[in-house]
Amino acid sequence: MPGSSTSENRNHMDRQSADDCLVSAAFRHLPIAAWVLDASGVVRACSSAAEVLLGREPEEAVGVAFGELSGQPLCTPGSSDEPGEPGASDKPGEPGAGAKLSERSGRHFEPTAAALLRTRSGEPVASVLSTVVLDAVGRVGGGFLVTATPGQAVDPPGGQASPAQGIAAATAEQTGLPGRASMAEQVSLLLEACHAGTANGALALVRLDGLADVAATFGHEAGTEMLLAVAGRLKGGSDGAHFVGQLGEETLGVLISGPDSESVVRDAHRLGALLRAPVEIEGRVLACDASTGFALAQPGMGRPELQRRAETALAHSRQAGRGQAAEFSPDMAVQLSERLETESALRRALSGNELAVHYQPIVDLDTGHLVAVEALLRWNRPGIGMVPPDGFIPLAERSGLIVPIGRWVLEKSCVDAAHHGDGALPAEWAVSVNLSVRQLQDDRLARHVTEALERSGLATDRLQLEVTESMLAADPDAAEAALRRLKEIGVRIALDDFGTGYASLASLRRYPFDVLKIDKSFVAGVNSDPDDAAIVIATLKLAHSLGLCSVAEGVETPDQLHFLRRHGCDKFQGFLFSRPQPIEKLGGLLVATTALRPTAGPGRLEGAANSCSRSPTGNGLR
Repeated sequence: MPGSSTSENRNHMDRQSADDCLVSAAFRHLPIAAWVLDASGVVRACSSAAEVLLGREPEEAVGVAFGELSGQPLCTPGSSDEPGEPGASDKPGEPGAGAKLSERSGRHFEPTAAALLRTRSGEPVASVLSTVVLDAVGRVGGGFLVTATPGQAVDPPGGQASPAQGIAAATAEQTGLPGRASMAEQVSLLLEACHAGTANGALALVRLDGLADVAATFGHEAGTEMLLAVAGRLKGGSDGAHFVGQLGEETLGVLISGPDSESVVRDAHRLGALLRAPVEIEGRVLACDASTGFALAQPGMGRPELQRRAETALAHSRQAGRGQAAEFSPDMAVQLSERLETESALRRALSGNELAVHYQPIVDLDTGHLVAVEALLRWNRPGIGMVPPDGFIPLAERSGLIVPIGRWVLEKSCVDAAHHGDGALPAEWAVSVNLSVRQLQDDRLARHVTEALERSGLATDRLQLEVTESMLAADPDAAEAALRRLKEIGVRIALDDFGTGYASLASLRRYPFDVLKIDKSFVAGVNSDPDDAAIVIATLKLAHSLGLCSVAEGVETPDQLHFLRRHGCDKFQGFLFSRPQPIEKLGGLLVATTALRPTAGPGRLEGAANSCSRSPTGNGLR
């Protein structure tokens, strides 16, 4: 019957639509970074892991050529340089690229190229790309899927130059410095001499961490001039001439030789002193921020092993802090392996529901009531258990993962504050969320905050954002601008860990703070150390005189609480009241605690005003 056929077609279309939605949702939640490209190499979809890897939101990746994400052509399996054949020069997004890719018959994953993908901030992510050609309407060539495995970039099969090598070669050509090929030849000669017992030497890798900032601020010519100036210093060394080559946009290789290993090591460590001196560029005296790692050449060692050791030492140097030269040791390799494994696990944690937010109550000292909570990140790592914050937050900062993780914490905290459904928590409670320095430097921060508030329905005055003193020191002007944009939204700003960083009294007036949080290291000694007591008293008076709400952190004893109440502290948080808890366990803490109420009188310094003016909702936060 015609009606039956129409109904069947409609049901088939409904099932197809449901299947499409299911496939789309499954793709979005893949635990690997993946992109779907159309036949012309333009990104049509990306997994959530791809967003985390590159710090790019979907609207920043979908609709652009994949080459713009990597800055490099996509090398494909079976590449050839013969005319008319798909080769390493094929770039997705250029005419003809999709047609050439459509000729491939393979449908299985296989390594295609070592590539340097780029995060939104420009940080390189060494990855191995794999592709599979997709079938569209019964023919091969509808598009293709690209996956990225983060890790050390390796040369693809066939001896082709990887994209990373292409970057280095082009840059070396512009500067006139020897490139990768020349450096590889010199390293091989050094290793041969070392094996024959006629030479001692080391390979040092120097990463100019501040070069990108110089180029971005003063132009690429200034960046090139700084690179050449540093290379000139390194060539002279201290005990003799060094061979210097360019291995990347910001990386130099230095071959050091000497009569014995002790002199080689001594000379390698002196590279740090050579790099610490400022460089004069176009009349400007600029700091040369650099990290150096080196490895001694050993008899019987191959070039890849020497380079791997030098790269491991460089990674250790960058982690330890700029300006130092680190020598490779076996322990470094173990530490680096553990760090990379943890970073990989952390990337999976964000999409694998392994992260959680616990909340520590913030208590009003007048009433003893909970008036707000601070959101604190926790990671329940499979096979290991609960990882303390200092076990993964610094790594998240260095890797850039802190930006998507921080955004997730922000959104989760806003939703929890707005929609905690068991009725135990009052609608007036406020939530305080810590920001990272990378978030503060991200020009999307204000938009992310606005979106989190709009999606959750949380009132703006119920969200407080915390920054530390050290976060402001990197770029005070940019930090001030970012904080003022947040204040325009209507959220409150707290200065966390006051007294432990670089803030001056002037900064308390410069930045739009609402709250001053006293670090727990001072609170711990108020009853035993006169200096700590004096610092806390002075800080409380300062906060009140500036109209700031004062919050003491790390309160653990009744004596500490009594001291803080006696000297006019507005609020406190600490184990005395509660450890950080999952949100569902906070309800039982809302009943006023008699032991926390003032026993008599206002409990404040004579003449001290309560700077935390109560809002009509009574949340205790202005």
